[in-house]
Amino acid sequence: MAQVVSHHAQIQATNTDIVTISFGTPYWANVWLQETQSPFPFLVDPERAAYRAYGLEASVFRSWSPANLWYYSKAV
Repeated sequence: MAQVVSHHAQIQATNTDIVTISFGTPYWANVWLQETQSPFPFLVDPERAAYRAYGLEASVFRSWSPANLWYYSKAV
């Protein structure tokens, strides 16, 4: 998300809207928003209705893939 936020002005120039959707709780959504200072609208969808509407599936492998683990290990 940090990469997307850093290109916020360019994204706006293309008349494109970005919305962040999380299946977490409102509490953790607020924590995330405070930490990231994301300028994009944030929706909390604990039932994952938006995920299903767009054909997205939960994937433990994608969430914890070697590439993601490498990224997070460098970020910490």
